[in-house]
Amino acid sequence: TANGSASTTERMVIDSEGRVLIGADSGSAFNSDSMLRLQRAGDRVFMQFKTDADQNSAILFGDVDDAVECAIEYEPANKALTISTGNNDEAARFTDTGVLRVGKVDGSVASTGFNVVHNDFFSYTNNSGDSGDRCLILNRQGSDGQHIEFKKANSAVGRIGTEGGGLYIGDSDVALSFDGADDD
Repeated sequence: TANGSASTTERMVIDSEGRVLIGADSGSAFNSDSMLRLQRAGDRVFMQFKTDADQNSAILFGDVDDAVECAIEYEPANKALTISTGNNDEAARFTDTGVLRVGKVDGSVASTGFNVVHNDFFSYTNNSGDSGDRCLILNRQGSDGQHIEFKKANSAVGRIGTEGGGLYIGDSDVALSFDGADDD
């Protein structure tokens, strides 16, 4: 584009491979897998998607068999950000109140999935009828010790852990010990 004088200033380049550079190229070479590069020397670079308040904006991912397989989508009507996977099914949602839902369609404790409510609680619901399905696995890969520590006002009030091949539940004074090797 002309900058008001006889000289021109280059702002965008489409190279012979069809790759697009917006900004001034500097530093390392263009990544051979990238089709779009945004670069500004000495400053930060952002991408911004703006739509009307009733229109979503997204980054869509697809392949030759399906136009959209996965997506990162912003829903301005409810100020939510969603991540979709496999055939564009919603996998996770961040709400405007700081709630993260994974595999859940709502905040109900009864619906299947994981729910984290900012500064409040988290829940996980498994609706499987198979008795072999587990709700939580805690796997300590090293020595015996705590798996879970419970606190009130930043002070430890209880623990669940392993010791000598068994399980214990208790606090610093008293604990119940379950020894898996001895049924007596």
